[in-house]
Amino acid sequence: MKRTKRSAFHAAHPVHHVLAPLALAMIFGGIAIILVASRELSPAPAMPAAHSSSDLVKTGTSLRPAFSSSTEEMLRAQPSFAALISYTDSGFEPDVLVIPLDATVRFANNTSAPLWIASRGDEAVRMYPQAPHGCGPSGIDSCRGLPSQDAWQFTFTVPGTWRIVNALKESHSVVIVVQ
Repeated sequence: MKRTKRSAFHAAHPVHHVLAPLALAMIFGGIAIILVASRELSPAPAMPAAHSSSDLVKTGTSLRPAFSSSTEEMLRAQPSFAALISYTDSGFEPDVLVIPLDATVRFANNTSAPLWIASRGDEAVRMYPQAPHGCGPSGIDSCRGLPSQDAWQFTFTVPGTWRIVNALKESHSVVIVVQ
């Protein structure tokens, strides 16, 4: 067996090649144990202060500031609704909605531009029938442009498939199926 020449250091310290990796492993292992232990001993992050329901409105897991008094008044004056359609810069969301007969839908304007809700018919979808005191050719007509953050509701009492548009930008539409 051929022996290689060893350096003077290795000749003087024959176990160095075994102890050095062992020492490094002990140092890194000790650091890992300290990090894990400090994580387990650290206090949990502080939870936000509890708020009363009058201070915040809980939606899902998010907390949001309470509605203004004028919005709360408007919501109390309007009947409850079964579905919400949000009008955004890209159009109505959702763009198709299926609801039961006699369900009320709230249309919310979440843009900075006005929203004028109206029914429009075409070859594929009929226009919603005229209401006795409606302002347009259909019973579905907000009769004005709703400003930003305003809402309008309608109760669907006629079954069918109806196309609703923003009369100020008719390329934005939603199809509502009333069963």
